[in-house]
Amino acid sequence: MKMIKLITLITIITLTTVVVSQDLKDATTEQGSAISKIMKGAGALLVKESHELKKIATTVGKDIDCEILVLRNLLSVGKDNDVTVGLILKVKEKYSSKTANIDPDEIDGLLASLELIEKDGLTISTTPIISPKNALSNSIEIHYRTKDNMVLGVYENKGVLNYAIKVSSTADWAFVTQAGISILIDNLKEAKSVSAELVK
Repeated sequence: MKMIKLITLITIITLTTVVVSQDLKDATTEQGSAISKIMKGAGALLVKESHELKKIATTVGKDIDCEILVLRNLLSVGKDNDVTVGLILKVKEKYSSKTANIDPDEIDGLLASLELIEKDGLTISTTPIISPKNALSNSIEIHYRTKDNMVLGVYENKGVLNYAIKVSSTADWAFVTQAGISILIDNLKEAKSVSAELVK
């Protein structure tokens, strides 16, 4: 009897482990931009076409390169899968380059977020929603994350909004000027326009 219970318990644990690991595997495969998935995928004959845009100015270090990337799969049978467009942000670090791929379906969300930050960011970043009695100080940051783990960070310093971009989870933060944010907005709009033209 004890042996049957033990076998049943081992079977339940094994099945649970398989289901959980499959869920984790599915969650992992869902992450990442469409562009990243296409470039990492096997069995595709890709034409990569890139168009350099204005660089995003930073306050320290190298500026962030921007380009529109168009991927064409020559082996695709369906019209929906043969062209993919995105905005690429690239930072050259000491030993390597770090890249963020921004899909067209992410552009609207990032543009809307930048618009909200420009309108209400200063108020949001200086107005805590709680005031603990024993708190010695507070800090507020605003973050926007893309599918490829690019993070746009915003914080207030001396009454002014400051912006930073981390193009990947392993990249350093690049502190971006207000003019750089305007260039990012223009580049996002350009990529959106190209995408709308190609994917009609």
